[in-house]
Amino acid sequence: MSDLQRYKQIQVDKFKDLFTSLNEVVFPITIIDYWHCSSYSLSMEFTDNNGHIYYMSNRNICNHNSFDEYLIGRSNSQLEPFVDREFHYKICEDKTIELLMSSAMKLDEYGLNDEFIVDFYYNEEKQKTEALLEAYLYHDKIKIIYPTISDEFDKKVLEYLFSISKKSDYYYDVFPILEWIATEIPDKEISVSIIADVGEDTEEVSSEIQVIDGIVQRYVVTRIISENEVQKFTVKLAKSLESFLKEKV
Repeated sequence: MSDLQRYKQIQVDKFKDLFTSLNEVVFPITIIDYWHCSSYSLSMEFTDNNGHIYYMSNRNICNHNSFDEYLIGRSNSQLEPFVDREFHYKICEDKTIELLMSSAMKLDEYGLNDEFIVDFYYNEEKQKTEALLEAYLYHDKIKIIYPTISDEFDKKVLEYLFSISKKSDYYYDVFPILEWIATEIPDKEISVSIIADVGEDTEEVSSEIQVIDGIVQRYVVTRIISENEVQKFTVKLAKSLESFLKEKV
């Protein structure tokens, strides 16, 4: 805290202020343990007043350019069973706390990594949220950029992405994802981007839909004909979202 004030001219009045953007933590808290993971990282474990266990970490305590960033996480909590969660924050000059990104790792029935993670990136200026589903084993990805709505909506997106994470069809045709979003956000002038790519050896898109102000402008889909034949179709459009959804159905 003293270095934060010395090098960044930012004064945090209370330790509790660091939790203003994570309302689920209920004070008072009880610190269970704290430790140096290295000379550059400091972490602690604590329980809140509801008995939920969290950890808090600053991984840049010796870097004067970024030690105003920290994370709060929880593992396989009653709040989200079989999910590991981390929230990454930045302390701003006006002492407000900005949520930079959050991540959620899916766990299997034994509490082990299920190889899927969803990262959320927040752009307050443009009021856009990016959700990125990634499969670590195969490096398959699905990225959705949509209007920022609420934490509750982001949780819906998370649950949906986890539900389709092992369904290969969604990586080759993202149209069902657009259908789901259009149902959850009934805005005829919505702007949304959905991109999927498969494998680690290429950045080539396997499926894509771009919607700008309610107009579908690009649609890419890949068809698996056989083990030896794959067909990819790219269509440039200028069609309303409503018409596009009806025609596809």
